[in-house]
Amino acid sequence: EYCIGTLYYDGLGVEIDETIAYEWFEKAAEHNLPVAQFKLGSLYLNGSVRQDKDIEKALHWLTKAAANEHCLAQETLGSLYIKGSEVELNYEKAFYYNSLSATQGSYIAQHNLAYQFAFALGCEKDLVIAAEWYRRAAEQGFHLSQHQLGLCYLLGNGIEKDPVVAVEWFQKAAAQDYASSQHSLGKCYADGCGVEQSYTLAVTWYKLSAAQGLPEAIHNLGRMYYQGLGVEQDYKKALELYQQSAAQGLAASQHNLALMYESGQGTEKDQTKAIELYSKAAAQGHSLSANNLALRYENGEGVAQDYGKAIALYTVAAESGLAVAQFNIGRLYEYGKGVPASDYTAADWYQRAADQGYARAMYNLALIYFYGPRVPAEENKAVAEAIHVGENTE
Repeated sequence: EYCIGTLYYDGLGVEIDETIAYEWFEKAAEHNLPVAQFKLGSLYLNGSVRQDKDIEKALHWLTKAAANEHCLAQETLGSLYIKGSEVELNYEKAFYYNSLSATQGSYIAQHNLAYQFAFALGCEKDLVIAAEWYRRAAEQGFHLSQHQLGLCYLLGNGIEKDPVVAVEWFQKAAAQDYASSQHSLGKCYADGCGVEQSYTLAVTWYKLSAAQGLPEAIHNLGRMYYQGLGVEQDYKKALELYQQSAAQGLAASQHNLALMYESGQGTEKDQTKAIELYSKAAAQGHSLSANNLALRYENGEGVAQDYGKAIALYTVAAESGLAVAQFNIGRLYEYGKGVPASDYTAADWYQRAADQGYARAMYNLALIYFYGPRVPAEENKAVAEAIHVGENTE
């Protein structure tokens, strides 16, 4: 029955007729043939020329095939439930079906199962198990798992850190033209991590990845041209590359591009564009852009002076751990710019920056300790009133 359906579906010896093919597939599926159940489920899932998508029927037949231990049906259901595009997102069901299919050797299911263990999706987080499932899929040649396994070795996630082995897995995935692995190899060569440092090879890998449109690779290639590493220094080329990755929403590129417009490197100075780019990057939580934009609002450079916005932006950057932003908040509190003057609050922010080795914060903090914190006028008045009351009660 299934074979007859296949003949009509593919037009083998007979004229293609999807209607007749579906009838034969359904007969075979009703007779509990897993391959027919999977075929019907896939057809209803994807639709065809004469048959619209029918997710309900697709799930019906895929579930039956999966119950009959059909590996690809289990894999398909696992993928559907983890993506949540055609069906409602359900990590528990995804974990169930991915586990069944992964055990049968599906590299897609093994990769998805690793991902679930890595991020605690429908199961408890376990980086060791995640690394093992990535390995099983990677050993089958799956480029996504090879890349993730490389990251596990690079970062020491669930496995002993080994940059050399990380590079080996990146190379396997890069050989399959996987842009993220090509980019990772570029970074390894640029940093001398797991390989001998080579800016020339870093540029080579960045170019391969950038050619596929990966914004991080485009950004890092721009950085190489900006600094003249592995290539002749070329600000205009750097500007072009930063523009490409910034247009894709990469905050680091938006920030660097803003710096170039601010200083006029590779282009004419344009403070309006610089502010616009700082704003875009800051909105994504880029701490340096938030700090630079805050300086603009504090001093009224290119924007209307607004201490409230300055404080808000400095705080975003400072809370992310940026020492210069912590210093700048301390400075506003020390001199009462847009906030009540408070040497105590200033000292607290200076201390955070000083703990990171920020010299200007150390100096200002030392002055506060040397001269003693100044008491705000309101506190002086309160002390004076308390003394006056005390004298009148004697």
